[in-house]
Amino acid sequence: MEYKVRELRQSRGWSQGTLAFYSGMSVSQISLIESGKRNPSAKSLATLADALGVSIGELFGEEAPTDGGPSLKPRRLPAGSFERRRYNAPAWIALLDQTAVACERASQGYTRDHGHDLDALADLEIVSFELWGTYRMTVREAVISWAKEVELSEQLATAEKRMSDARRVISKALREDMQRAKASPGEAEKVLCIEERMKRAREPTGMAASR
Repeated sequence: MEYKVRELRQSRGWSQGTLAFYSGMSVSQISLIESGKRNPSAKSLATLADALGVSIGELFGEEAPTDGGPSLKPRRLPAGSFERRRYNAPAWIALLDQTAVACERASQGYTRDHGHDLDALADLEIVSFELWGTYRMTVREAVISWAKEVELSEQLATAEKRMSDARRVISKALREDMQRAKASPGEAEKVLCIEERMKRAREPTGMAASR
């Protein structure tokens, strides 16, 4: 059976990667469906229709309603809406991986004479703390469910572990460098400023530093 996924996608100027982002499906899944090599499940059809902002019937070539009259079809989220992106498993996998890489690189930027860049470490400690906390406290269960539906559970688990490990590494690097800096008269004031920044960042969440 022929589906209009490619036609609808291209009419929006989207790549397969863009549709993958909005739908939470993988690029390979979309490619197989568009080429006719895979018959999508009812769940996949509903997901694609939601992402494209059309009815399921339109995926089969039905004309979109133009009379402006009331529709009996379920209301669908607009393509790219905040609600859709908030739980998008592929997007969260990419974000967790990118943040973990940044933390790892900053933690490795150590020199024997000068240590790490305290301000850079503090910035990443705060950003990664807020991201990791927000993910775990507000969206994780929904993202896990989405990942399971699109067969990305293993990739999500790997990204979560990498992010958790990176959080420990950057927190440890920052603590050790702050201890060394406290012993230097010229750095003590900077350490106090960083400690105050970290305290302000954590107060709204009521969370301690994530380990």
